[in-house]
Amino acid sequence: MDYIDHTKSYNWETQWVKTSEVVLWAETLTESKIASLDDKIALKSIVAVAKVTTTWGAAAEAITIAWVLSTDEAIVSLWDWGTSTVTIVSIATTANTLTITFSADPWADTIIQYAIVR
Repeated sequence: MDYIDHTKSYNWETQWVKTSEVVLWAETLTESKIASLDDKIALKSIVAVAKVTTTWGAAAEAITIAWVLSTDEAIVSLWDWGTSTVTIVSIATTANTLTITFSADPWADTIIQYAIVR
């Protein structure tokens, strides 16, 4: 098993390093490499975060959020399955709405957490 000594300075161009059971990839970033990333990095803002309980009745849950845009992105996670063991199949944002489609009806006790990114 190889370990990285964090007290030493390493000068890797590209090298794979095995640390315990995790394989890490290291690359030296030069000014030109950083400059080439500028057009690939898009800064986003999280504009809302909330935790909500689903309602019973359908696999698709529509959550009204008055200012959500269709161009916003959403990050959704299951906080608590409740009495059903559903999974998230898809998420979509439209004007004023975040729609989360589950693998089945999530009942009225599934808790999800979401973040809206713009």
